[in-house]
Amino acid sequence: MTIPAARPSVLLVDDNPMMRRSMTLLLDSLGWSSTEASNSEQALEQLKWRDYDLAILDLRMPGINGIELCRLIHLQSLKKVPVVFILSGYINHKDRVEALEAGAREILDKPLSRDELIRILQKNSLPCFPFSVPR
Repeated sequence: MTIPAARPSVLLVDDNPMMRRSMTLLLDSLGWSSTEASNSEQALEQLKWRDYDLAILDLRMPGINGIELCRLIHLQSLKKVPVVFILSGYINHKDRVEALEAGAREILDKPLSRDELIRILQKNSLPCFPFSVPR
């Protein structure tokens, strides 16, 4: 399989630097170009300057949480609105409903395995170019 010249882009928003780094490595191994933001305010600033194919948002962050950020992304006048996934270590039914109503396409559980991410990307018709990586 050939990777296109322009790699698909993802904005990773999580207040945990270790989670951002592990997701960046995981997505890079699948052919994605990742940009990290440690909070929703940084994410909104990034969205002003670059189009993204996908945004993966942590549910629970200080300040603006992932659900509210998802709403804001869909309300902005963006040239390209990214597909949004919400990522959480724990999500209750109320948050799940709110996330979907806010425009999230998927709600994902932490930790997210490589195989699960491949399955979710393929399910949503998003690019996925799995490279062989040591396990």
